[in-house]
Amino acid sequence: MKPERSRALHSRWVLATAVIGLGFIFTGVVCAERGPLPKEAQDLNAKAVALTSYRTAFVLETKEEDGQTVRLEGKLSFQMPNRRRLEIHEGGSKDLAQSIVSDGQKEWHYYPATKSLYRVNAPKEIPGPQRPFGEMEPGTVRFVERRGSGPTARLRFEGKPAASITEGAPAPIETIRVDVGEDGLVRELSLLSSKGEQVFSQIYSEVEVNVPLPPSDFIFTPPAGVPIIEMGASPDQTESSSRK
Repeated sequence: MKPERSRALHSRWVLATAVIGLGFIFTGVVCAERGPLPKEAQDLNAKAVALTSYRTAFVLETKEEDGQTVRLEGKLSFQMPNRRRLEIHEGGSKDLAQSIVSDGQKEWHYYPATKSLYRVNAPKEIPGPQRPFGEMEPGTVRFVERRGSGPTARLRFEGKPAASITEGAPAPIETIRVDVGEDGLVRELSLLSSKGEQVFSQIYSEVEVNVPLPPSDFIFTPPAGVPIIEMGASPDQTESSSRK
């Protein structure tokens, strides 16, 4: 069963591409980092793994089949190994479109507009800026160039995207491009068509690493009266909440 979504979140490809770093309904990681990687990528992976936490803002844009651009904005807090809080707004709106909260055991997906609430087992490996090569096909990652210097330096890599994240794309996707900071976290991610055109982009800003995050960031309290749907469960396993 898949959750209902507001207009922007309803797009099948927005859902698929959001797995790259956001993960609305997360199904797996391709794990290019488990295959051969350039030395520059290995060094950044080691730095990312050593992080204890981070907090960041993000903007995601993707072109729909009708040519319109869908823009999502939000905040992400992450604590190793797999606790996270993600709040997503449609571009220009202050209303919350979706929230994802994981305590490392269970993960909640809530859509306030439709009062839809889903609970899943928290994945052990979550995609995100801490896994810059996690959605590339193994053996395809290549170092392109170093851009800038000092704290704002970025290392650019390109690779072949996994088929699962390009499903339903409005144009054939040939390449994932990531610009990674010296701390091992992605700062910008793009999906490029076979013509080199950018079809999808994800930009992280206001990045803070190894910051103390309050335990409340990873606690979700179900809203009163909203049924809880267990993802993968049969309909008769839905809990009808009667909280007041």
